[in-house]
Amino acid sequence: MDTILISITSTLTTTVLISGLLYLCRNWLLERLKASIRHEYNIKLENYKSDISRREKAALIAELVAEWTHPRESTKRLNQLLWELSLYLPSAFVKDLNATISKEADCKPINDVLVNIRDYLLDGKDPIEPHQIRHFKDPNNPDMISNNGIRK
Repeated sequence: MDTILISITSTLTTTVLISGLLYLCRNWLLERLKASIRHEYNIKLENYKSDISRREKAALIAELVAEWTHPRESTKRLNQLLWELSLYLPSAFVKDLNATISKEADCKPINDVLVNIRDYLLDGKDPIEPHQIRHFKDPNNPDMISNNGIRK
């Protein structure tokens, strides 16, 4: 009788321990899976936010160049855009942009400046040549830049 009682107790104890261990392993695996999925989505979210930020910055640069190339009644918006870009672009790009907009003697053509900034915003992953950026010359604005990015 003692042997049967010991055998039943041993079997129940083993069953409870194995069930508990399986329960813990199952929960651990589920939590690891949830954490892995959460991490993956967090990375995708950060990439998406970065992409949106990059597009917003590119839009500001495009707006600045458009403001600069067309006649205007006030320089308020042009200054605002230039100053805003000066707050986050690396200093080399700010210097090039300022030199080009100020029409300094040895300034880079605007297409070169745009390509350099584009390369920076896209982490060098999307190279494009300056001659591939087009401008439509305004017939009413003789100061507007031509297709090669140089004022004529």
